[in-house]
Formats: sequence, structure tokens, C-alpha cells
Amino acid sequence: MPAVSVIIPTRNRVPLLLEAVQSVRGQTFGDFEVIVVDDGSDLPVDASLISKGDPRIRVLRQSHGGRSVARNRGLEHATGRYIAFLDDDDTYLPNKLGDQAAFLVTQPGERIVSAGAKYVDEQGRELGEFAPWNDGCTVTFADALYSTRMITSTVLFRRELLDQMDAWFDPEMDLAEDGDFFLRLMYYAGQATILPVWVSTYRLRGNDCSGGGPQASAAYRRVIDKAYRLPGLPEEILRNRDRVYAHLYLVCGCRAYAVRDAEHAREQLEAAVELDAAYVEAELPAMLARFAGRRLNDPRPYVEYAMENLPPALAPVRSRKKEAYRAFLQRQAASLNTATHEG
Repeated sequence: MPAVSVIIPTRNRVPLLLEAVQSVRGQTFGDFEVIVVDDGSDLPVDASLISKGDPRIRVLRQSHGGRSVARNRGLEHATGRYIAFLDDDDTYLPNKLGDQAAFLVTQPGERIVSAGAKYVDEQGRELGEFAPWNDGCTVTFADALYSTRMITSTVLFRRELLDQMDAWFDPEMDLAEDGDFFLRLMYYAGQATILPVWVSTYRLRGNDCSGGGPQASAAYRRVIDKAYRLPGLPEEILRNRDRVYAHLYLVCGCRAYAVRDAEHAREQLEAAVELDAAYVEAELPAMLARFAGRRLNDPRPYVEYAMENLPPALAPVRSRKKEAYRAFLQRQAASLNTATHEG
């Protein structure tokens, strides 16, 4: 039984898949298995090409069913004590498995560990960092309703959590399916720890970097709808339902600005204001800074576009543009300061 099972769904991206698998093979920690699930590639993935004779790496094939079905197939065949995922266009940094497996070994009470990622473009050039520890190194289920602060490739968790879940990845979801899975995983784990290190790269491609359209917003809404159907939710979470949904609409609105869909952004922000106007007004500058920081070296085009296209109910926020820029700079400085201590 290997310590870690790494599951990689793939379809029609062999060159990127080779890079992803090589990043696992290049780990400082070698007690793993890699399960590549070929989700109906037009030309079936060549197992010998992918494994290069490494017995730790195997390829499963299935007809095209989507990422959720592929990941579930990988989970069915996983034998490791810990589970990790890697998308075929992302990579692990060499410390990923070693750092996170060591944490779970030395912290037997912890069940999920996550970390940060480096954003890269389609050519692999670094664009920026995802540093979720800036908002704290512990995430509870109540926190995760606002943001799990997890990218799929940054997570490692104990296999036993799978046995507690009523279902794994939702086959009917092809957007936000990872957020749905990790939020429900958090429900059973109670909390996760975020290590202040970068463990993977996350490739950004055009609009796919923000998921800002109506289809994506509907998917994120489904994630929260499903979370609120979980049994035995604490009274505090039930009481905060309007704020959780207001936050959801605020996030979706800021995503829509990132893809220059002002109409959809205004719709989402108007829905947020109806539920909790004071919260939205207070949080909007910081949320704009967060999305600017995720995607852009220069936040001004994004912030300017958003401020120019706010719904009438949020017109007073335009005067707080400098607040958004200050929040952006503070987030950037926090990432740099942490990096100097990372080693």
C-alpha cells in the first residue's frame, strides 16, 4: 500500500499530461502511486509512454464522462493512505507530497492539508501566486462556505474521509465540481490546515482563469445549495444563510468583471445587495483587490472596469477605489514577506 494515491484525469492533452506525471515522478517523496484516468481521449493514452516503465504509474481508460466521473474512477482504484489530485495541465512542485504527507503523519488529528500555488500561463511562465495563508492557516467548514481557499492540486487528505461521504464528485457537474467536493469533504473533516508554502503550479488560460459567465455562477450557486442540504448543520450556519449567499453573489459578480461581462456582474451584485447590502458595501473593495491579485500584475484595468460598471445601489463604492488598490498592495506584500521565510 503506497502512502499517497495521486489521481490525474486527462483527455486529449498528452504533452501536458507527460509534464504533469513527470512532476510527480520528480517528488522528493517517492512512496506514491499515480492513477491516470483517460477520459475518452480521441487517441487513447499510451500507458507505456506515460509510465516510462515506472510501476508506480498506471493508466485506466473509460468512455468520455467528464472530470467528475474520471476522478471517481481513480478514487475507486486508489490504495494509498492519503489522496491527492492533479489536473493534467498543472504540475506539482518537488516538495508537494513530502511536505504535506509529513504534516499528516506528525499531526494525527488533522485530516486535510492544503497550501499555495504558482499561477503560470500556457507556456509555463509564472504570472503570480495563490497564497491562501494570507487569510489564516486554518479553514473550518463555516469558513469554507465563503471560500475553501483550495486549488485541486494543493490538497492532500486522509483516505478514510471518503468512507464518510454520501457521494464523491458529482457526475452532473462539469464546473465547480472540485469546489463542491472539497466543501463536502470539509463538512466531514471539520477543518483543514493550510501550510504557508507553494506546492504546485496552476495554469491559466484566457477566460478559464476566472469562470465569470452565467454558467459558472449557476455552478457555484449549486455548490452552496448542496452544502445547505447537508444534515445537521449548526444553527449558526443556518442563521448566516443570507450572508453566505450574498458573499456567493459578490464573488460571482467580481468574476464576471474579470471576463468583461458587466451585465452579469451587475445582476449578481444586485442579488447580493438584496440579501445583505451592508456586507456587500463593506467587502466589495477587498474582493476586487483579491480578484485583481489572483490574475493581474497591474490591477488598474480590472478595478477601473468594475468601478465603472457597478449597479446603481453600489454607486457610493466608486469613491473607495483607492481602498481597493491599498488592499491589492497589502495582499501582494503579504505573499512576498511569506516567501522570504519559506526557504
